[in-house]
Amino acid sequence: MSQKSPPSVKQIGIYGIVLFMGLLPIPLINNYLFGSPFAIPQGNGFLNILNPKILLVLFSLKNGLFSHHPSLLLGLLGFIAFLKSIIRIEGKNEAVILKAILIAFIFQVYINSTVPDWWGGHAFGQRRLISSFPLFAFGFAYLLQRILKLYPKSSVFGIRLFSIFGIYLTLIHVFLWDYEQPHNILAWMFYYAPLAILKVLTQG
Repeated sequence: MSQKSPPSVKQIGIYGIVLFMGLLPIPLINNYLFGSPFAIPQGNGFLNILNPKILLVLFSLKNGLFSHHPSLLLGLLGFIAFLKSIIRIEGKNEAVILKAILIAFIFQVYINSTVPDWWGGHAFGQRRLISSFPLFAFGFAYLLQRILKLYPKSSVFGIRLFSIFGIYLTLIHVFLWDYEQPHNILAWMFYYAPLAILKVLTQG
């Protein structure tokens, strides 16, 4: 297997220009709306950089990322396994984008853990980390690929199962969820919601 050469200075420069042009609208809009390209609209003190709530953002029953979406832990493990496989098979150059996604996710978790309402207000889960979901998409895709190699006929079953769970969670979110209170999503999925549904059926 031939080792690919690292990117040239010209390629890095082109990437930097494209990245700069892609990010430029954000400071321009901030400057137009708030008078400063790097303004925080909520005002000074909104970010408490030295007092992060990382564990709460990830595992709190009040909209924690993994406590409300346990399957994302599988996606994270799958992403790490995928990154290791890319480094082992293809080399370090091919893993640059995946490493960048992981670093961006870590920074995003940290920044969102420093705001006063780290739970994201009246949300269903950690809404401020929605933009980090491509990381988990890579992880799930890698895990599904591995599963399909072992069990080729499992794809239809998996699609049906996750579709049913998605519709079920949407119904809980729309009709039963109390946004003011912290909740254990697993308890709601398998205890409180079934009780509420059974009560409606028996009264009807």
